[in-house]
Amino acid sequence: MKMFIKFLKGIALGIANIVPGFSGGTMAIMLNIYDDFVGMFADILKHPLQAIKKSGIIFVGLAVGVVIALFTIVNLLDIAPLPTTIFFVGIIIANVPVSFKKANFDHFKIRYLIIMAIMFGIVVTMPLLSENSLGDEALDIWFILLSVLMGIISASAMVLPGLSGSMLLMAFGYYTYIIKSLKNAVVCLVGLDFALFGYTMIPIVAFLIGSVFGFVAVSKLVRVFYTKCPNAFNVAVVGLLAASPVAILIATNKEYSGVLFGSPWWMYLLGIATLVAGVVASYYAEKVQHNLVELEKKEEAKNEVSEVSE
Repeated sequence: MKMFIKFLKGIALGIANIVPGFSGGTMAIMLNIYDDFVGMFADILKHPLQAIKKSGIIFVGLAVGVVIALFTIVNLLDIAPLPTTIFFVGIIIANVPVSFKKANFDHFKIRYLIIMAIMFGIVVTMPLLSENSLGDEALDIWFILLSVLMGIISASAMVLPGLSGSMLLMAFGYYTYIIKSLKNAVVCLVGLDFALFGYTMIPIVAFLIGSVFGFVAVSKLVRVFYTKCPNAFNVAVVGLLAASPVAILIATNKEYSGVLFGSPWWMYLLGIATLVAGVVASYYAEKVQHNLVELEKKEEAKNEVSEVSE
């Protein structure tokens, strides 16, 4: 049951990484798997089998989530970008108080305000970066190296809460290209067109190689920072989370040509409904997660008593 829950959380993580403006790191924190998410790549070189055994199921779910997002969430964003985006905004809004509780604000310190302001500014500024979308590029060595670099940049952002890998790819004009390549690869695989599948996979493999390198490097840095300055890290997360809804709406408005202020009236009504749905879904997901954690604690305590009695 515990592995299945991790698998489902991995699916949610995969979907979050595809949605423009949404942060995979933010989703990992909300699902309470951030330590496992970062820990796997931080430990993969020293203890590969142990790291894969502990967190590998999350990344299996992540891969499934990416495929689901490519053929559902991406299409929903094309059909109804405003309500779809606002659903994810609702999820984040419901989790801001949870993250606020984790940070210790009992004694106000000016540096906490500075950290939150800096994080807020970084996240809100990101979607304002210009985008020049790539077309059908020739697969020469330079484009393959560019794919590796984009993988490093994207994975680095995915590890850091509040920063969106998809948003960075949009800023560099690579988002549409890699999304189309992933969808084409899946279609070719299902259609058993292995020749075209192999050609399509070249930039994807290069992107994945860069992603693994980015995950490993940044995960180690995050673990050091979190270990040495846990409260500063939690304060930074509050600032990043608070900025995420703003950043997602800016990114959506940019990606879908003014949809934020130019949609039909019924789209705004639908947006209100999806906002409420996102908040409610997040609330109950947090409640279920809390109950599972409490159940695990009771089972661990019961096992400890059994060992002592033996």
